[in-house]
Amino acid sequence: MAIDKIHTILNFTGIAIGDTQTLPHGLVLRGAPLLPDFVFLQFQDTFELVSATTTDVTIRNTANTGGDCEAYVFCLHPAIRLLGLAPDDGTMQQGLTPRPFCPGSPNSGAGGGGAFDVVVFRPGGVASENVVTTWDDALSLLAQLEGTRYLEFDDSITTPIVIPTPTVPGTPYPMEGVVWATVPDRVVTVTVPEGVSFTGLRSFNDRIQITFSGTTPPVSDFVNAAPQLETVTLSNGALIRTSGGAAFFSIDADAQILLGAEGGFTSGTEVVDIATGNTVSIFSLGAQAILSDDTIAGAVGATLNLVRANDAPFSFSDVQTAFLGTLNLTNTTRDFTYPTAVLTGNLALGDASQLVLVDPTGGPFAVTLPPAAAHRGESITVKNTTASVNNVTLTAGGGDNIDGSASMVMSGDHFFVRLTSDGANAWYVTAA
Repeated sequence: MAIDKIHTILNFTGIAIGDTQTLPHGLVLRGAPLLPDFVFLQFQDTFELVSATTTDVTIRNTANTGGDCEAYVFCLHPAIRLLGLAPDDGTMQQGLTPRPFCPGSPNSGAGGGGAFDVVVFRPGGVASENVVTTWDDALSLLAQLEGTRYLEFDDSITTPIVIPTPTVPGTPYPMEGVVWATVPDRVVTVTVPEGVSFTGLRSFNDRIQITFSGTTPPVSDFVNAAPQLETVTLSNGALIRTSGGAAFFSIDADAQILLGAEGGFTSGTEVVDIATGNTVSIFSLGAQAILSDDTIAGAVGATLNLVRANDAPFSFSDVQTAFLGTLNLTNTTRDFTYPTAVLTGNLALGDASQLVLVDPTGGPFAVTLPPAAAHRGESITVKNTTASVNNVTLTAGGGDNIDGSASMVMSGDHFFVRLTSDGANAWYVTAA
């Protein structure tokens, strides 16, 4: 029996410039090979994707002298088939109404008595068939099923739904292969309190809104499983926020997070904490994917990659003040400002990411920098286009500083200086 696998990392090595290499990806669902939805190359500028079939991925080395490149290959899980694509293999049934059940269930047309692949948790309701009213019954029914199962939360009677703490403190609830979702056409709120933890909880869908109010992260069982990364998916309006001072996900391994349509992390408190030495890549896959300010924390030595995976609009913030590691932006849309007209007198700049040309031949003058807080990570380069040695004074805006001073004086034949914002209140000289 084939083991389901919908994402993997391929390690291409030793490809000479101009040559191609083909590796099997092994993606399979219910015994059927899958055509990848996405293939991301580690070095997109020096390698190109040649083809991706149901069995193999082929890339070409266009200009990389090292010859090595990783490829991140994955198919959208049925729970995050958010781009309106037809199923690759004929077995994905996400979005069908009524929801399909496994053979033998009353809704399968094969008679009664079988188990459902959808369990509805409706506290305060009436238990019937695949509807349960207690958390213990939900866990019991999920344990009887195999493969991907949907746990649909219904708070139409009791809201919010609060996950109970375990009878034996510290015992995690098993969620391997379980997708947290909502009943159709309803936004459902779920609260996870202190003392609750889970294993294998990775998938969220269908406008479920989860708030963690504790101080010990409930999901921390991430492990390196090379060459396949741990993957978290949120799609179709699934949102996670925290309110208790601790992250929902504590990640001590390399991992990837896929944010689909209107799914993501909100509220401005850390949802993900990344340990030192680990890399987490967050992909925006659907329209209006959300990554709010200050939802990612991380230690020095951690790496966070924010990747725009398609052209859909999204809300990705790189203002993650609790993240102390290396942050990379990939494929994001940026605006470029061309060189200014040559300045010959005083001017207050309204933007960064520009080349400011100055001509002090007619006498000294001042250039005032824009607020550093509005231009995190952006730079301004000031260049004297003449041989004049008259002074040009660079002045920080109200409350800001330049290398600790309120201003700096530049002079000399064809001088230049580059200043970079820390996103708070300082401009630093990064080239001169």
